[in-house]
Amino acid sequence: MEEKPKPKGKPGRKVTTHTPGLFKRKVNKRRADGSIYEYEGEIWHMCYQVPDPERPKKTITKFESCRTKSKTAANDLLTKRRAAVLAQTTPSAVINDITFRSYVIDHYLKKNDTLKLRGLDRHKQVLREICGGIGDEQDKKMVEKTKNPYALDRIKMSEITAKRVEQYLGAKRERNNADTTCNRHLSAIRKIVKLACKDELATKVQVDEMDKLTQSREDNCRINYLRLSQIPLLLGECEKKGAYLRQVVEFALATGIRRGRVYRLEWSMLDIEHSRISIPKDKNGDAFEAPLGERAMKVLKERKEARNPESPYVFYDPDTLTNWTDLKKSFQSAVKNTVKEAIRLKLDTAGLDGFVFHDLRHSFVSHLVMSGVPITTVKELAGHRRIATTMRYAHLDPNTLKKGVALLPY
Repeated sequence: MEEKPKPKGKPGRKVTTHTPGLFKRKVNKRRADGSIYEYEGEIWHMCYQVPDPERPKKTITKFESCRTKSKTAANDLLTKRRAAVLAQTTPSAVINDITFRSYVIDHYLKKNDTLKLRGLDRHKQVLREICGGIGDEQDKKMVEKTKNPYALDRIKMSEITAKRVEQYLGAKRERNNADTTCNRHLSAIRKIVKLACKDELATKVQVDEMDKLTQSREDNCRINYLRLSQIPLLLGECEKKGAYLRQVVEFALATGIRRGRVYRLEWSMLDIEHSRISIPKDKNGDAFEAPLGERAMKVLKERKEARNPESPYVFYDPDTLTNWTDLKKSFQSAVKNTVKEAIRLKLDTAGLDGFVFHDLRHSFVSHLVMSGVPITTVKELAGHRRIATTMRYAHLDPNTLKKGVALLPY
């Protein structure tokens, strides 16, 4: 039996090749008995040549990691590099000259695939957070608000790796961002990388890496709602902040409409005579239409008295005549004061801990169910697309099981 030739060199020495094509890195390692052996890595690397800009008749040998264990994927990447060389372009110029943020603004947001995206407004908001603003100039306030040590906005498209995205999402979780938020960001990054690959500004390897990243399991079972004794306290604290805040909160409690729709509600969406609301496009992409109760009509009567013909919005900033965009600080301050007042009056404070604006919608649906409204009716009033979403509230009706047993014929 012939003995294999012993590898030359010292331990730790990398063995490479200058022959254009694919190869795996080889490293000399030392065994426990002192002998040296050659270890071959699992990741594919490639070697190709590009013209030397300083010496036209000469070439420069380029080495690059394919970042994949698949030879097929590595060969596809090498083919693209060689095609770029034949087109007399430097691969680094093709791949590295554009940042993530520049691609989003100059390419991604102008494509038909993006413009036809369902929920484009919400998607743009996610992009603003990832890129620190998507206007002509970077929004300093947005950068400060979403400051992340692993931000992707200035990273080259070729440097967007699974590891970097995981670090970015990890930093967001450390700042107590919800799993839902992180999943939306990951989904947006995937879409961008896939389209960048079609534009040959990213590689198939990067797309495969993004597909392997798993989304966090979202906790959609959280139902937080106001108790009946807490509602007048919260509205009272909101009134102290300003009548505008109390009106917004009271209308949300009376209709269950999501925050964004309340802020952007226009008079043209309301039929005051027949006490109905008709929204052209809701969060899930469907039109929403429902009757309005006495409490909602009371708020609209107040707003009609203060209506300015120059503003189409129901709830608007009187200084700018534009719709409200964010009342988070004043609302959270009112919630904190409500907790203090409830403790002073020795009332139940359950549900007020971590109470957010969307919980007003939970309160609307929860009290409908607890009042014995049929679950199918609740579904229509809340504008849920699936009955399964409404069924998450079914356990709040204490009489449901008793009624079911009482209907037995024997």
